[in-house]
Parts: sequence; structure tokens; C-alpha cells
Amino acid sequence: MEREVAAQYIDKIFTGSCQTMAELPDASIDCVVTSPPYEKMKRYSNSAEDNGNYGGLEFIEKLRPAVKELFRVLKDDGSTFINFQHSRVGGFTSPTLHAFPAMLEHAGFRIVQTITWLKTNAEPTKDARVLKASVETIYHLAKTDAYYADKSAILAPSLWAGRDKRTHKYRPSGLSERGNWFCPALDQIHKLSLQDALRALLGADCDALPLRKAQDQ
Repeated sequence: MEREVAAQYIDKIFTGSCQTMAELPDASIDCVVTSPPYEKMKRYSNSAEDNGNYGGLEFIEKLRPAVKELFRVLKDDGSTFINFQHSRVGGFTSPTLHAFPAMLEHAGFRIVQTITWLKTNAEPTKDARVLKASVETIYHLAKTDAYYADKSAILAPSLWAGRDKRTHKYRPSGLSERGNWFCPALDQIHKLSLQDALRALLGADCDALPLRKAQDQ
């Protein structure tokens, strides 16, 4: 059963840990957007309570209480967006790459989709044998299949509809408007190929590979 947040908590900023959000009743929040600290990649403080000081499966266990609390306060038709980037441990990919989404599902969340964030300011890697990490993952999570989303709110006229007779390609399922995802950068880069645009944005040594098709078809 969804509940309303008490009036004294509306339009307020709380400072504290999201591991315990006693001010918020169960199933009271429409949308959550958050990002945990990087695991052992960036020192935020020397406190033992600082989750950024942990890595691997220990890091996952530190995040688990907060994820359970996020699940508790989210409405059945709400969405949670979590930006998460695994690190490297001992020269190899951290087990959090797989353990984090598994922990989300164990808490009750259902993964609607993963969104890839292309980082144009990614730091070069110190390992001469490894490409720099130029992408991070944003997990779109829901509690039920009744989650609310209004994709038509961010549609804009397609750049390609005038050149492509396959109109169904520009009419997303269930929507009457013709369009595609809106991205301001498209106004600047639409004359470039996707490969050239990514190469210009990310550089040649990143882990997002712009590959050309062998044929046009």
C-alpha cells in the first residue's frame, strides 16, 4: 500500500545515511536517483563508515542495507536509477561487476534496463595493457511491472525520418509521435558517422569500440 510523506518532510534536505530513512514511510517515493561511492578508487575520508574505503564483495555487503532501504521507500509504480562503476582489483575486474546487479535483484528490485553513460572526461588508465574505462552503467530498477515511464516526454523529431521510408523505425511502440531519443549533442554531430563521433568524443584508447559494419545491409 502506497503512503504519503508527511508534510514536514516535503521540500526538505536531509543530511545523513540512506541506510536508515526513518522519516520516509514504506512505498512513498516516486523516483530515486543515486550513485554509491567508487569502491577503493577514491578516498573520501579515513572513516571506517566510509563505504569508499572498501572493495570487492566486502563493498557489496556495505551497500546492501542502503539498497534494501531504497527498495522499502520506493512506490510500486516508481523507479530507481543507480549509477554504478566497478573498479579493478589487483589488475583485474572487480567481482562487483556481477555481484552488484545480483545484490539488487536479491533485494527485490527488477532490472528494467541498463543505460550506458559515455564519459568524455574519463581518466587514462595507469595500466599500459588496459584500455581506459570510458563508460559507466546506470541501472533502471523497479519493484513491479507497473512502473511509470513517459518516454514521449523526451522525444524529438527524428534526424533520419525524411531519408528512410521505414516509418515504423521512428514510431516507438505505443506512441503516436514520430521521433527518437532527444540528445542536444545530435545537433552538432549528426553530420558525422557514429564511429567518427565516438572517436572524437572518447579518444582512441577507450573501452567503447566504434566498429563499422562490413556491409551497408
